[in-house]
Amino acid sequence: MRFLLLSLLFFLSFPASAANLQGVGVFETLNKPWFMVGLYVDKNQPQEVSRLEFRVVEQRISQQRFRQLWVEALAVAHEDSTWKKYEEEFEQFFSILQGPLKANDHLELERSSSATVLKINLREHAQFSPDFIEVLATSMIGKIVLSPQLKTGLLGELPRKEANQLLRSFERMSPSLGRIAETSRWLRTPTTAVNNLASTPNS
Repeated sequence: MRFLLLSLLFFLSFPASAANLQGVGVFETLNKPWFMVGLYVDKNQPQEVSRLEFRVVEQRISQQRFRQLWVEALAVAHEDSTWKKYEEEFEQFFSILQGPLKANDHLELERSSSATVLKINLREHAQFSPDFIEVLATSMIGKIVLSPQLKTGLLGELPRKEANQLLRSFERMSPSLGRIAETSRWLRTPTTAVNNLASTPNS
């Protein structure tokens, strides 16, 4: 049984055949890395983001820190109109965690024809509108972003040696079977939304 679970984890760690990895970057603030991020585009429509993968670098990211990081990134990139349009989905996304993220955890957002699906360590935890993934992607690769270095990595514009080093590190990061089981238990706990978006710069 353990062999089968390990094999499944190994298989699922590879990109889906319908998507191409465009680039890998580091989501950091004040020179402190939080996530490694992989951006995948549709093979047939390279201008369309099909998947975002986040692999946790920091030993522990609390629910409040997760929210703060995204509020900052989204506030830099988006106007008030975007906050109003996606307010409920932002709130759902910010409050999705039922405990802290830990090193090597995976968060994956993938676009389907009807939804953006969020998985945490291989298990589906939420669904958003199909274009929600574009809103998050724009916060990292749009015209104005919190981290130009992350943008450069995701667009595949880093020097080849640095890009290859990041890719090797990215591919080595996997959650343990115990951790997968632990975060799967979050699905039994109803999501408690953080009060509101009053703390966001755009509110």
